[in-house]
Amino acid sequence: RKFTGDDDAGEGTSSSRPRESVFTNDPHLPGNQLTAADRLLISVYGDTIHDNDGLHLSGGIEDDEIWQQYWLDLTALPNQRYDVPSGSVGRRFLFALADILDGVVERRWNAERFIVFMAVILQRQKGVKSYHDVRQRMEHRMDLWEKGDHRMLVEDTIKVNKRHQPIGQQNESAEHIR
Repeated sequence: RKFTGDDDAGEGTSSSRPRESVFTNDPHLPGNQLTAADRLLISVYGDTIHDNDGLHLSGGIEDDEIWQQYWLDLTALPNQRYDVPSGSVGRRFLFALADILDGVVERRWNAERFIVFMAVILQRQKGVKSYHDVRQRMEHRMDLWEKGDHRMLVEDTIKVNKRHQPIGQQNESAEHIR
């Protein structure tokens, strides 16, 4: 069957594929107009190419915008993280990380939370180098995470990271790096 661009997307296809109205009536993309190529992609693959970063999609997660901002602020920083220690602190970190990943799978929160947790718990601090001090720092930060002090941890991670950078890079903000 030849595609003319006037065909109804989804005609003759499985009912599990989205109809064209799904793409033209999307409240997150007002004014979205499908082209003949879009209709063909939808008829074959059930979707089309999206010219956006997907940040407008919350996936039903209430505080998704907050976590996206935390993620953006932290991923703009240089990666200066401790390795996960062995022993009880390492196990606690990994169990907490697994719980967060379970929450992502169960749609309690989005994946940004997973990345933010690793960044704020494992962030290096100048002068904290001994095995004991690193473990103590990580335990304290995990206690704060469990209390819900996420914003404070993000702000502290950004501040500590700036202090940890060479002097010439300290004035660059996360906005400038993006």
